Amino acid sequence: MLESRIRLAIGDGVVGDCARQRTLQRVDDTRRDGRYVADDQINLSELAVPLQHDGQLLGVLDSEHPQTGFYDARHEQALSAIAQRAAERLSRLAR
Repeated sequence: MLESRIRLAIGDGVVGDCARQRTLQRVDDTRRDGRYVADDQINLSELAVPLQHDGQLLGVLDSEHPQTGFYDARHEQALSAIAQRAAERLSRLAR
């Protein structure tokens, strides 16, 4: 799914916590994390990365997977690189 129907305030859920703390959030088992908010289907792993440019939060890039413990350091690095690129492009569009 490319677009979520759920809207979260800063601080709500894993995504909202990522936005609040402005740090990557990795959840290896969403059943054990009270912040998890289920979307259309329940996934067991989640990785959320803030989209930031020049100190400004632009959003959060979120990925979920049905397998527990799916994400590792390689996924963190890849999603962080994508988030950085996306934030740079978004900031240019906002000018």
